Amino acid sequence: QELKNAQQELDKLSFEKRQATALSSQEKISVIGIGRLGLCWALSLANAGYDVLGVDVFPSYVDALNKKKYKSREPHVIDELNRAKTFHATCKIGDAVEHSNTIYILVATPSTGGRNPYNTDQVARVLRSINALKPENKDIVISCTVAPTFCEQVAKQLISNCKNCTISYNPEFIAQGQILEGMWKPDTILIGEGSKEAGKKIVRHHLAIARNTPTICRMSTTSAEICKLSVNCFVTSKISFANQIGDICDRTPGAEKYTVLNAVGSDSRVGRKYLRPGYGFGGPCFPRDNRALYHWADVVGIDAKCLKATDAYNDYHTQLQAERLLKSGKTTHTISNVGYKDPCPVAIVEESQKLRIAEILARAGHDVTISDVD
Repeated sequence: QELKNAQQELDKLSFEKRQATALSSQEKISVIGIGRLGLCWALSLANAGYDVLGVDVFPSYVDALNKKKYKSREPHVIDELNRAKTFHATCKIGDAVEHSNTIYILVATPSTGGRNPYNTDQVARVLRSINALKPENKDIVISCTVAPTFCEQVAKQLISNCKNCTISYNPEFIAQGQILEGMWKPDTILIGEGSKEAGKKIVRHHLAIARNTPTICRMSTTSAEICKLSVNCFVTSKISFANQIGDICDRTPGAEKYTVLNAVGSDSRVGRKYLRPGYGFGGPCFPRDNRALYHWADVVGIDAKCLKATDAYNDYHTQLQAERLLKSGKTTHTISNVGYKDPCPVAIVEESQKLRIAEILARAGHDVTISDVD
């Protein structure tokens, strides 16, 4: 009921009022890790009225940001950088710790495969660096994806010398090529709060940016870690299901897959989002998040058959697509727009299913040409 009442109060506040509140507060925020995602978060905070200091390890990159000479293909980033009056960048973590009592961490946690799907070395290094400074009364917010229990069992231990400091978890639900749009109009703001006050602060920061009235979900850090993975796993399940129905229709005379799935999606219990047949899911988030959750399930003694089937069918569907081309009679193929999704305004090919198909064709001796703008 407390969360419901708070949500109702927040819904009454217009976007303009939220930004005016942020501007008048003169609050300072630090963002450690200002790559593609972290930069968007930092610029959004700055343009909402906060005084933001970003941290990155590359001096030339930091210099380009400070001089507003950085170039990006991520939509809106250049415009946001040019109008950001209260954003600066540095290479020194110590400056970020001194700058603000709220420190967001958005460094990379790349996929490692196997039972440890996220390499959290960079997060750990940042936390150790903060710990060495022995700050007090800081709210540290991890916004990069980590496995369940990381915040509670690892992150807290790494800041043991930091008196009265909290660890919260606040992952973003965004898509590459649409990062700022995702931050501006989120469906949900997920917060694993290290304390009630830290949670309120994170809510305030998001609502200063959000141009809609998203649902606020506040919970423990471990619950939030599982929730983040669960959302992406549900989406991947819909994608694999749609492709499975599509494959069934393709082999059933008289069946038309788009008509079938459009009707299925019209049921409010299902919904049409991510329910179209096509290529399998790829990219830097969906595949690893799906694997991360079923590996965690194994750790706690649950055989997550649905999640494993989602992953297995994604591979099987790609194999079927390649086999159709192998049996088509053609031995020369041109595969275009090989980003992990189409359209994809940024050059990301991680786990691209189109590239996987190209590999299968090439290994079978076919002549394959990759055609793309990058």
